[in-house]
Amino acid sequence: MLGLLILGGPRLARKFLRSFFIGIDLYVILSVNGKDVAYKNPEGVLGREDKPLEIFPCELLYSDQFETYYNVCWFECGTLFRCGHSFHRTTENALYCPRTNMPDFSIGRVLEER
Repeated sequence: MLGLLILGGPRLARKFLRSFFIGIDLYVILSVNGKDVAYKNPEGVLGREDKPLEIFPCELLYSDQFETYYNVCWFECGTLFRCGHSFHRTTENALYCPRTNMPDFSIGRVLEER
């Protein structure tokens, strides 16, 4: 912990402790039938159906507490899966992901809590 504080500063140490004990929130925003829907912390566990949030949290779009990147997303048996790569910084970059071979994939905007 002390090494993390020295190397990364208090912000990195706080992020590590928070994600270790509490976990970080992750939102995936997809366009489904022309409407934006958000999924909070999709598990990616087969057999567990992911349901979108009933109310789209608009504060997500204007908050600086989230890091934004893009993932290739697809559904299997109602479960939302995503490639999980945090280095796709644009939708065009995500199109080069090897996961684009999945049927009926879409590019989702991922907001990960800092």
